[in-house]
Amino acid sequence: MYSLLVTKKNEVKRSNNFVIPSGAPLYGTYITDYISSGHFTEIRVMFNKEQFSVASTDIAYRLINYWDENGLLPDSVRKNARGWRKFSVVEMAWIRIIKHFRDFGVPLEKIARAKKGIMRRDGNLYRKFEFYLFVALFTNADPYAVILADGTGDLTSPAEIELFRIVQEHSDMLAIPLRPILKEVGIAVPDVAPSSFIDEKGRVLRDSLYQQGNKEVRVKLHNNEIREIETTKVEPQNPHLHEITQQIKASRAFGEVTTRFEGGVPQSIEIKERRQFKKDH
Repeated sequence: MYSLLVTKKNEVKRSNNFVIPSGAPLYGTYITDYISSGHFTEIRVMFNKEQFSVASTDIAYRLINYWDENGLLPDSVRKNARGWRKFSVVEMAWIRIIKHFRDFGVPLEKIARAKKGIMRRDGNLYRKFEFYLFVALFTNADPYAVILADGTGDLTSPAEIELFRIVQEHSDMLAIPLRPILKEVGIAVPDVAPSSFIDEKGRVLRDSLYQQGNKEVRVKLHNNEIREIETTKVEPQNPHLHEITQQIKASRAFGEVTTRFEGGVPQSIEIKERRQFKKDH
């Protein structure tokens, strides 16, 4: 059940019944929920209201012009007869991200490429980027705007960053957290407890990936939600089948145990353990 999130002069209240699991690896259909639900109308209006001038960016006018000439500014940003029109929170957040990328020495052409992944346009708006700013503002998760060495850019959650690091051990990336970006824009962002960045599913998945002895980890999804995590582990030679069986019973886990014999002697045991999760509400 949604609860109304209130804005007043850029101050916000966190929802106690927020529908997005904090730190969920995949946000999936929640983007559609955010866009279509009338409960978030005030938030969407706040994000897209044109309320900031060029002076508010704290960036030189000539530099804003230069970025525009190189295709870095949002496509929705235009000059009028008297100069630049005002910017929205969404547009200002992207401008701050550009500045951070430039502070790290990222070339203009790579930022322009990253923009295609981060600032995907939905009509006249940037709903995906807006949604990730919304997540940063109202949950304990702190999403990132990420750029890879080749200029590929996208938006991602902390859990996805963790998975990327595991799968792509040697891939460099620059990740800009969105909560500090909102603070730079002037939005009052509530403080969060660092220990709650990853929810139970994220912790189980992380621990399964790092656990010594696991040779395979499978994740089953339903509507982009993690519903089951299956780990496959092989015990070494001369396994004590009775002890392993007792451990599995004590854990109340789902799964199966396969024993390999040679000459009538057990040589190894393959254990598949399944951890199932209920649907998020």
